[in-house]
Amino acid sequence: MKRLFMLLSAVLLLFTTACSNTSPTDPVSEGFPVYFLAPADTVKGSDAMQCSMEPLSFPAGTSLEDQATTITERVLTGSSDGLLHSPFPNDTQLVSITVRDRRVYVDLSGSFARLDGVALTLADYCLTLSLSAIDGIESVTITSSGRMLAQQPRQVFRERDVILSTKDSGLQMVKVLLYFADENGVLVAEPRVLEIYEGETQSGNLLAALQEGPISEGLFPVIPERFTISSIKVEDGICRINLPAHSLNSLPDDEQSQELILHSLTRSLYSLDSIREIHFSADGVEIQKFGKLSLSDVAKRPRH
Repeated sequence: MKRLFMLLSAVLLLFTTACSNTSPTDPVSEGFPVYFLAPADTVKGSDAMQCSMEPLSFPAGTSLEDQATTITERVLTGSSDGLLHSPFPNDTQLVSITVRDRRVYVDLSGSFARLDGVALTLADYCLTLSLSAIDGIESVTITSSGRMLAQQPRQVFRERDVILSTKDSGLQMVKVLLYFADENGVLVAEPRVLEIYEGETQSGNLLAALQEGPISEGLFPVIPERFTISSIKVEDGICRINLPAHSLNSLPDDEQSQELILHSLTRSLYSLDSIREIHFSADGVEIQKFGKLSLSDVAKRPRH
């Protein structure tokens, strides 16, 4: 994880590149800003992601889908001068593009799913910055053969997310397991990579991702929308979760459903190496029961 963080800190400084004096949201007369990767043997890590002003133009009335298609295909093939290359595998193909409510949904062929770590982050960011330069596009969702990638840190990318990443030396990428139910009501681990920015916490981001729900087909969230958490704090390996009383009162009556909610929450949190115990409170008062369940069974990290 430390090595991954150092690599990300090195590569995500893209505004020191060729387009540093050009806003990525404002196409200029010399071309359209499209982001690629420079050859690894010609640049240092900070210049890995570079902008090329591509000779693209869109006549008045060109649809957002057609503009996004042209831009995406250029990202997939590399710059027109041949100096910069695509961050995607060579055999990656565009399957479909749809624009709804200022968000572009890009579906790529299955080869995209081979990417992970820094390579996946760079590919997501190159495409996000390129498509965000289209007037009328505010966010980007990228899938592979119709499915989200579990290793992607987020489901929706925005230009501001990329800009923050490049300027924030405190960015961390944390691998976690989020637990959701399958069609048989069995908890299944979904691997994720969380982006943690300066001022944010791993546990807080994990809970937010857990409550947003799964990205894999065939998995379903088990934590009810009305179930909220007042606060979460981790100190010296002890995670303290404070619930409002109404969250406990809103739990389903059957013990099996209560167990799914509790174990989805605690197993997900125990995927963080920093947590070895979990204590629950309700309105600031420590509790020993979660509905009908004893909390002693989940108070300490399970032994494997």
